Amino acid sequence: MDGCIDCPWHGSRFEIGTGRRRRGPTVYDQPHFEVRLAEAAGYEARRVS
Repeated sequence: MDGCIDCPWHGSRFEIGTGRRRRGPTVYDQPHFEVRLAEAAGYEARRVS
């Protein structure tokens, strides 16, 4: 695995860890989030620029 994911609808390719596009047709990077376990239950997510 190279750390990327492909969109099944339009074929664009993105880095999982950063959201950066690696192949179009998209011209935009995707947002990415820091995720951690919440103390109470579930998860907490914070968008990273």
